[in-house]
Amino acid sequence: MWLSWSHRPETLPGWLKTDPEHLSERIPGFPEADPEDISEKISEKISEKISEKISEKISEEIPEEIPEEISGRFVFFRSRPEPEVMITAPPSKSYTHRTIFAAALAPGKSVIRNCLVSEDTLSTIRAAESFGASVVSLRNDGCSADLEISGVPFPDFSGSSDLSGSDGVSGRSGGISVDCGNSGTTLRLLTGIASLCAEPVTITGDASLQKRPVLPLLRSLESGGVSCLSKNGFPPVTVCGPNAGTVFRIPGNVSSQFITSLLMTAPLLKNDSSVIVSGMISSKPYIDITLRVMGTAGASVFRKDSHESPQGSLHESPQGSPQESSLRTVSDDAVFRIRHSGYRPFEQTIPGDFSSAAFLLTAGAVSKDERLSSLSVSGLDLSDVQGDKKITDILRDAGAPVTAAGNTVSVRKICGRPGSLDLDMGNIPDLFPVTAVLLSTADGKSRLYGAPQLRFKESDRIAAVVDMIRSLGGKAEETNDGCIIEGVPELSGGFVRSRGDHRILMAAAIASLVSSGPVITDDPECCRISYPGFIEDIRKAGISVVRGSSFSRPEQ
Repeated sequence: MWLSWSHRPETLPGWLKTDPEHLSERIPGFPEADPEDISEKISEKISEKISEKISEKISEEIPEEIPEEISGRFVFFRSRPEPEVMITAPPSKSYTHRTIFAAALAPGKSVIRNCLVSEDTLSTIRAAESFGASVVSLRNDGCSADLEISGVPFPDFSGSSDLSGSDGVSGRSGGISVDCGNSGTTLRLLTGIASLCAEPVTITGDASLQKRPVLPLLRSLESGGVSCLSKNGFPPVTVCGPNAGTVFRIPGNVSSQFITSLLMTAPLLKNDSSVIVSGMISSKPYIDITLRVMGTAGASVFRKDSHESPQGSLHESPQGSPQESSLRTVSDDAVFRIRHSGYRPFEQTIPGDFSSAAFLLTAGAVSKDERLSSLSVSGLDLSDVQGDKKITDILRDAGAPVTAAGNTVSVRKICGRPGSLDLDMGNIPDLFPVTAVLLSTADGKSRLYGAPQLRFKESDRIAAVVDMIRSLGGKAEETNDGCIIEGVPELSGGFVRSRGDHRILMAAAIASLVSSGPVITDDPECCRISYPGFIEDIRKAGISVVRGSSFSRPEQ
């Protein structure tokens, strides 16, 4: 059976074990080459003959019972990195989403530099265009772009945009429909913004997005007189305003995106308003990103936390940078007061993304190649409010030497096995998959906890991560809000079902560095959701990638 083969390294086809000294012996007819160059030639697929031989050998040695989904997938395995690797971090997805919406809501022209170009952020651009904003690319290298966005007074459905011609947006009598693809951030932020319209706006997405809850946000909007229709609290949703609310209540423990949606909508209401968040806020740093973007666009937000003195004081988030009060731990209820200020045009440069850089830095920390002296990621600002910069602390605590100089973070590999850790993932849920990979070979038992919201991401990420580790020969158990991982000396490799989740696929790729055999994944294109350049960058980090078309069995 396929699963027994994939779980036991001793039964893997010998040529798949990636010692370059013997690769040429394991593939009959493999062209002669310097053994040190073979892995690189595989990953770059320079020679069609190499690809043909790989395909032939796989067809000979894989068992008959192969999951249908293997065909057309990716295979990751260790290869030779350069001694010193330098990679530029992709732009922040979280900043890009929020900044595009803020610019689209600001009458006049805004310029946003270094925007992430990914499937998710393209969904946000289409959503912005759906209500009349004009988006022009000043520069686009395929992974990042400089944009000029002409915003409009909102709401404006006077015909300033040809809705019927926009990909993902369709005009219709009495309203519009916007397809957000796989982007939960786009859908949730747009749901709040669309509540300002006196015409119905229907917002939907792909099958995965339609499993992500929005009911708490809809209930909050209904308190402002907004008509909300949904599929039992799930997309597609139809909202019809205008939103006349002044006080909105929202639970803090489900998704910070609900809070962000209300906050970004509030400056456009007719009156000053308040957003009251009950309980602890999940993923608090993402709220700090929202406040920073709103401040840059001229919005005035004041914040009061209930744990302060009875008289309390309200703290304004000034333009461009939240004050220290907005960065403190929030307990019990938090109150945000937002002025009816609207937005104004601005210029902004999107910082590098720690969420994506975490995969690269972890790759450098767990690498077993003695030739790799350091892996560095540039374009990162450790003074930024992004919560996922905590990856530097996590790697240090696990035993990796980490240094920072200017906008560059460097990591050297861990000597021996990583140290086990107990980590609260509540504020850093996007680090959960790659942190689990880091700790899958730790010396001891690790616990990741505090992030029940992981159940409602692109996949049930708790279940997906545990399944990934087990599929690769590791030991992990689910908990309600995370998992417990018992480290093993080395993973064995095998097949990982990505579930269409970009962070699961990327974590599986990093897992190949601590696996004796290859790691095979499905849906290889889903990394384009957040990190279009991921495959190219991990090759630099010492991971060979073979397109899974090699797994297509020849016609008999």
